[in-house]
Amino acid sequence: EPKIFIKEPMPEVFVVEFTGKLVAITPPTPPLVPDVNGNMLLKAIDAATVGSAHYEADESKQCIGFWTGATDVVSWKFDLKRLGNYAVQIEYACEDDTAGSEVEITIGGKPISFTVAGTGSWSRFSTVEVGSVGLAKTGIVTVSVKASKMKGFAVMNLRSVKLTAK
Repeated sequence: EPKIFIKEPMPEVFVVEFTGKLVAITPPTPPLVPDVNGNMLLKAIDAATVGSAHYEADESKQCIGFWTGATDVVSWKFDLKRLGNYAVQIEYACEDDTAGSEVEITIGGKPISFTVAGTGSWSRFSTVEVGSVGLAKTGIVTVSVKASKMKGFAVMNLRSVKLTAK
C-alpha cells in the first residue's frame, strides 16, 4: 500500500518536469441524438474544435469564438434516425467590418457554402437559413464548419447549427 509523506512546511510552488512530447488526449464523446421530430440542434458547447476557435461560456455569447485561424474547424457527430431533406440554419454573430468570410458547412459529406454577413457586433446573434441537404443514410453523421476564405481577422462567433426536417 503506497504511503504519502508530506514535509512541513508545504512548499508554495510545485515544479513538474516532463521529458519527451506531451500529447493531449480527448476521450471520444457519444454522438448527439435528434429530437422526436428528427430535428438536430448542434450547440456550440457540444462542438469539437481544431485550431484557435474555442467555446466562449460567457452568458451573452455561449458560442464558438476566437475563430481567427484560416484552418480552424468546428464539428459535431450525431446519430441520424430519419432520412430526408433538411433545412440548415446557423445562429451566429459577426462585427460588420469583419464580415465577408466564405464558410463551408459539410453535412454527411455534402457541402453548403455561404458568406458571413455582419450582424452589428460579436454578441448580436442572428439566425439564417444557409441551404438544405438531403440525407439518405442513417447512422453517424459528421457536421463540420470551416472557412474556405477569411476576409477579416476572424470568421464569426458560431452559436449553433440546426437541421430541420422538411
